[in-house]
Amino acid sequence: MLASALLLLYRTVSVFDGGLSKVSMLVIGFVLGYGAPLIIATVTIAATAPSNEYTRENSVCWLNWYESKALLAFVIPALLIVLINLIILVVVLYKILRRRVGGNAAQSGEKHVLVVIARSLAVLTPFFGITWGLGVGTMVKPDDMGILITFALFNSLQGFFILVFGTLLDKKVCIPLAARIKFKLLTLAYKVRDGTAPIYLNPLAKAYISARPLWSSQDCRLAVPTPRSGQSRLFSCIVPQMWNDLPNTTRTAASFSIFKKLLKTLLFREHLLN
Repeated sequence: MLASALLLLYRTVSVFDGGLSKVSMLVIGFVLGYGAPLIIATVTIAATAPSNEYTRENSVCWLNWYESKALLAFVIPALLIVLINLIILVVVLYKILRRRVGGNAAQSGEKHVLVVIARSLAVLTPFFGITWGLGVGTMVKPDDMGILITFALFNSLQGFFILVFGTLLDKKVCIPLAARIKFKLLTLAYKVRDGTAPIYLNPLAKAYISARPLWSSQDCRLAVPTPRSGQSRLFSCIVPQMWNDLPNTTRTAASFSIFKKLLKTLLFREHLLN
């Protein structure tokens, strides 16, 4: 979390800089992600394990607090990271708003600024682990069920939010993923046309053919039948439009191998344009 926050801060502040090399970023990431925790864990174990005061006795398997204060080895770094990430979050938001307002003060209304702030907070708060700050409340009021439930809820969903906002909504991920899905659907449509589709698609093809002709004779275009089951809704709503948008040379390819090559070239060009 700290490495991601520092990288974002560097990218935000040093816009016109050449940037760190890949090796430098890997070194910084490994030092912060593996080196620092290894040192903290080694020192803590060496100081508390000989006296059997590393973990709690007759309680949950967690770091000791009452005898050796070993829990501080986790609490201090975690809260320090949360504090640093919170400062970085404020700086990044300030830079984003300053650039928007500075570019054209008249184009940014209050509503638009609030949308930018809300979107940035939704993405960066779980990504930077800011919700770990709720752990202070669990230490101050350990019997408050509201704080405990809120802390557990936000931190249990942290990985999910990182997956959604940091991966699935990233253009570098969603565009190739969409192209891959489109490639799979169109190749299956070609196989349905030639009668070489997998066995599980045979009922789908029969449902089409029994409703109306699957393929129109003009330019090898895909007809839009009325599906008889929910299983065929994907092909009836999405695939025909994607197929008919293909160039004529791709739709009328003489063989499946030629079709795949033409389709890959087409999707690669679309990826470059996006």
